[in-house]
Amino acid sequence: MRRITAILVAVLVSGCATAYRIDELNMTTRLREVTANGAPLQGGTAGAGVGDAVVRFLAVQAAEGAVLLEIENLSSSTIRVVWDEGSYVGVDGFASRVVPGETRVLDVARSQPITPIPPQAKAQLWAISTRENSEEGSRLPDRAAVRALCERLPGSEIRLVLPVESPAGRREYNLRFAIESVQVRAVGAGGGVARESCPAEPAAP
Repeated sequence: MRRITAILVAVLVSGCATAYRIDELNMTTRLREVTANGAPLQGGTAGAGVGDAVVRFLAVQAAEGAVLLEIENLSSSTIRVVWDEGSYVGVDGFASRVVPGETRVLDVARSQPITPIPPQAKAQLWAISTRENSEEGSRLPDRAAVRALCERLPGSEIRLVLPVESPAGRREYNLRFAIESVQVRAVGAGGGVARESCPAEPAAP
């Protein structure tokens, strides 16, 4: 009986030791496209400015669960970012509400005030998903699964939908980000650490 118990304990300990928890997930992303009410905007990369007659996105950076935006109001009137009707679409394809970065935890589930941007002014905004990161914090059965996660994410997409109101009407800006590379850190149940780094596959000519 003691021998059977010892075998069972050994099997359980061995099984637990192979499990990993993702505790860090870093991504390098590239702005792929910006559309307004479904129409693509011109301007090349975000660094050079992508926009229309109302808004220009001067700098954008996406991560799992958050997008950093620098927006310039090109119009002669105040524009308003309508957070309650915005959304974030993660790498798993699920959408969630977004809130501004300064939102307190207690206020995340509440209606969010609009963010006004005066004429000819710039604003730097964090758009934060109200949903927990879809991958970070997840548990995987073994190191091979950690590697598979790392290899799966490059080439996938993150999206932010941001409605903006102006005297000319409402425009729904859709920012699409391509994930180019991923760095994953996972901690095993036995204390071991797995680190994986995966670039995207080169595009076919």
